[in-house]
Amino acid sequence: MTTPSDLSALAREGLAKIEEAILRLLEAHPEGLRNAEIGDLLGLRWNIDGRQKDWLTYAVLGRMRANGRVDWDQATKLFTLAEFGESSPLAQEGVRTIETAILRLLETHPGGLKNVEIGDLLGLRWNIDGRQKDWLTYAVLGRMVADESVAWEKATKRYTKV
Repeated sequence: MTTPSDLSALAREGLAKIEEAILRLLEAHPEGLRNAEIGDLLGLRWNIDGRQKDWLTYAVLGRMRANGRVDWDQATKLFTLAEFGESSPLAQEGVRTIETAILRLLETHPGGLKNVEIGDLLGLRWNIDGRQKDWLTYAVLGRMVADESVAWEKATKRYTKV
């Protein structure tokens, strides 16, 4: 049986792969890149009801910025390596790993879970300047709803495995 600890480890593995892909991309672009450019280059931009195209990369970059791994220039909106700095396939593998963790978690909760619960159970909630704690899971869940591997019930705000 898969435990919440196993799922958290799986989700964190996916996050680490996305972070590594971003670091490698920024290493290849020392002049810096904007959030949307990073999302485009890594194939991590998608629509959630026509908006929030960049929340996944924004959430991960916010975490990396808070951890001192990337810098952000407010005037230019460019992210750069903070110190020593993969390609899109690595980022995509990271997203798929997080999706797998979410699907396994939802299998153990047939009544569904809210985004905040998923983030808590997988250990994927963090602060970006005191807010946006749930953007990473929200962005991944939005993609999963779009590809119909997960359903979202508007009234209860719960996600269930399809």
